[in-house]
Amino acid sequence: MKKLIVFLMLLFCTLVVCFSQTQVDEFLATYDLKLITIPSEKYNLRMLSTEVTQKLYKDVVGANQSAFKGEKRPVDSVSWYDAIYFCNLLSEKLGLEPVYLVDGKTNVTEWKYKPHSGRKITKAITQNPIANGFCLPMLNDWMTAAFAGEDTEYSGSNNIDEVAWHGYNSDFKSHDVAQKKPNAWGFYDMTGNILEWIWEDTGNNDGNRLVCGGCWGMYAASCKLTRIYRYPSNSRENLIGFRIACRSFEQTDITE
Repeated sequence: MKKLIVFLMLLFCTLVVCFSQTQVDEFLATYDLKLITIPSEKYNLRMLSTEVTQKLYKDVVGANQSAFKGEKRPVDSVSWYDAIYFCNLLSEKLGLEPVYLVDGKTNVTEWKYKPHSGRKITKAITQNPIANGFCLPMLNDWMTAAFAGEDTEYSGSNNIDEVAWHGYNSDFKSHDVAQKKPNAWGFYDMTGNILEWIWEDTGNNDGNRLVCGGCWGMYAASCKLTRIYRYPSNSRENLIGFRIACRSFEQTDITE
């Protein structure tokens, strides 16, 4: 009898997990967006196939201060703080467990931070590595998705024009997501269009965070996947946006 109860509990949890994942996928599909699973030794990770679009960002946060307006263009002019605020807000909207904590709190209304005008979150920022909500990719995960098992200079090709909006073809502005060729795993714009915030800082306690991916204003050599840049966490540049991920719905042996 005890074994039967345990089995039924596990079955119930599995059904709940699948339902939640389906609901998330259906929600993103209304924005023509989707998550793609990438291999990970530590956890099941799914990452958005494109950068976060302005329509999704505005619907979640309630504002869009991007320099290059367009519902299907990547959101730009957002700081690293704005990006993690968005992640928690979207997680709450979809009933997922928020990843980021400020002074131990996941509720963004308790952060005392206003997106787009707040300059800095002064309290300690941590992440819950087993939460199933949305987050910024870790550097290694972003690189794994960008290379997609291939050895190319740019994400999906050695010919940058096939896969990226960059300084020679962009007319010095961002473009709608997913207009260029995807890489082997179905990820778009990981080489160009807009630079992308990731979770890690520089390790120097200098207030900077890492960005990856190249952008509309960079020339080919600067867009190579091996190039990683750093910007102040509070920067709101028209060449920086972000892509979201979630550590899916099963985790094993995760450390922060």
